[in-house]
Amino acid sequence: MTKNDNIKSKFDKTRIPIKDLASGDKLHLNLFRLTGDAPGPHIHIQSSVHGAELQGNAVIFELLKYFKEHSFYGTITFIPVANPQATTTKIGTATLGRFNSVTGNNFNRNYVDIIKESNFDIEKFLDENAELSWSDLKKTYKQTIFTLLKEYQGHQSVRGLCENKKLNLVLQKLASSADIVLDLHTGPVATRYLYSANYQKNSAKYFLFPHTLLIPNEFAGAMDEACFCPWVYLHQALEKRDINHPRDVEAYTVELGSEEKISTIEAHEDARRILHYLCSKNVISERPDISHGDQFYCDLDQYKTYYLPHGGLVEYLRGPGERFRAGEELYRILNLSKLESLEELEDCTHTVTAMSDGIVINHSPACSLGEGAEVMQVMESPLPY
Repeated sequence: MTKNDNIKSKFDKTRIPIKDLASGDKLHLNLFRLTGDAPGPHIHIQSSVHGAELQGNAVIFELLKYFKEHSFYGTITFIPVANPQATTTKIGTATLGRFNSVTGNNFNRNYVDIIKESNFDIEKFLDENAELSWSDLKKTYKQTIFTLLKEYQGHQSVRGLCENKKLNLVLQKLASSADIVLDLHTGPVATRYLYSANYQKNSAKYFLFPHTLLIPNEFAGAMDEACFCPWVYLHQALEKRDINHPRDVEAYTVELGSEEKISTIEAHEDARRILHYLCSKNVISERPDISHGDQFYCDLDQYKTYYLPHGGLVEYLRGPGERFRAGEELYRILNLSKLESLEELEDCTHTVTAMSDGIVINHSPACSLGEGAEVMQVMESPLPY
């Protein structure tokens, strides 16, 4: 990719207060906005909603380096540490970053299905706006979504917003004007993979990620769903009127390896994959040259979790990204607590085998686990893209 010596893009930084602490100090989001050389789509990229999932920060750094030296179209919003409370909550050296320590809520399951929550009348909206061009209709609908979120926050604030709800609403409002939302996450010990709504399947392959999980076009509480569901509802209403517009508002959860880890070398490749996708959306004009291997996908109901049948120490025999066949060993459990004689030594281990062909997507970072713990998540019966 060639550099452009006549870059006209503009950089702005905004600090957004999100929480008053008992000490009187405030937590802030740092938001960076780049404005490109010419009009184009608005991209929203955030990272570390789960506090231990840090690789997205390194990827945002690589993307900022790229856009410092290359022209692009539209605007891009970056929020590197989208949940400073989670990132700074520690137990020893471990980050307690997935769940709110006060409420137990998953930080990425606290968004709002705003169209349904507000009982918004899409049919009435289309009665008033269906004749608009798609560009103007999108603009009007985005403004409507933002207004609904603002009104919802106002109603929720009457008796005070519950723990962390303000953060989720702030992030959702910021993303409401975007054409593309990328929520950067990681797994526990994981490969690179993507969550994509079914309607985005053809676009998702441009990320060149090795693994894609296709999720229903439905709301289940996560950021990507909160962002794409309003557009799913709009297109469903349009189709009833035999009106077809491009499904060009997209949102993804992008999984960038393992938690509690960053790698600048891997971040460079992660960023190039995202740039490859952005090129397909006409944000940049020159496609990155990036090597990639086979790509596989499956529906969410083929994404299976193995739970520990009994407690013990776990030896993982397959790593993230590894393929396996039905009947092959996945992990082994060692438990010496019931040993009564050396003749019973072999009974202290138990090996779990695969129920069908598949690919390991992630496994627990812990080796000492109790019965019922999530041990491993796998993509079963994967299909080639």
